[in-house]
Amino acid sequence: MIKRILIILFFFQFFVYGQITFESYNRAQASSSSITVNKPSGVTSGDLLIIFCYQEIYGTYAAPTGLTGWTQTGQYSGTPTVRVPISIFYRIADGTEGASETLTFSGSARDVAWYFRISGIDATTPIDVSGVADNVGGSTSYTVPGVTTTTNNALALAFLGAWGGGGYPFTTATSGWSVDYTTQYGTQAYVPSDAIASKVISTAGATGDMTLDGNAATSYANYVMIAIAPASGGSSGWIGLINGVTPTAINGKAVSGISKVIGK
Repeated sequence: MIKRILIILFFFQFFVYGQITFESYNRAQASSSSITVNKPSGVTSGDLLIIFCYQEIYGTYAAPTGLTGWTQTGQYSGTPTVRVPISIFYRIADGTEGASETLTFSGSARDVAWYFRISGIDATTPIDVSGVADNVGGSTSYTVPGVTTTTNNALALAFLGAWGGGGYPFTTATSGWSVDYTTQYGTQAYVPSDAIASKVISTAGATGDMTLDGNAATSYANYVMIAIAPASGGSSGWIGLINGVTPTAINGKAVSGISKVIGK
């Protein structure tokens, strides 16, 4: 039986132990051989920082350069020929990261970069598992291959970059998954678009594949799935303080004046 210890202190503060939370982000786009994206607000030591970027260029994949202190994950196998190649980088915030990051690509084209701040993660091994990026030709739906997590309550994330004629806004009908972010470069035809989807995997094991559906067929898409490990002893299975919302009931029981929720 799940037990929660509620400490009622009646000064209406609320904390959650070990909840993986997307705290803040910035997004940038440019038409150039490089792109600069600002660090999200509120970054504190121990946060997980993730940069997801892509470019509408066609050719042999080469990871963008210019990042110091970052690790790439979910990269392609080898150096395939791709359109809208995606790249994901991460690091643990320690106060040495800059106010912005600049990524330089091998050619000039339209570029997009997302920069996320995530809390409640395992700061020692934040990436529980990572898949391998892949690219396919035109379709309306894209199936992102699943991964097998090794940690309970890991947060699975699917990243997709697409180009050509359709896509945005992407949705999903895959059980348990939600599309958290989906944007496109502009309103004209044949522009880059993207989607980032998530699902909590409460028990370590296979995530299963997930499908992202566009509003129309795109010409190319690239995608990958990774999973983030929660802080030791933490939980992603119960939603606490998200976007400033304090719950008024737990398991159907009305509560007020909660100060802390410890354990599970």
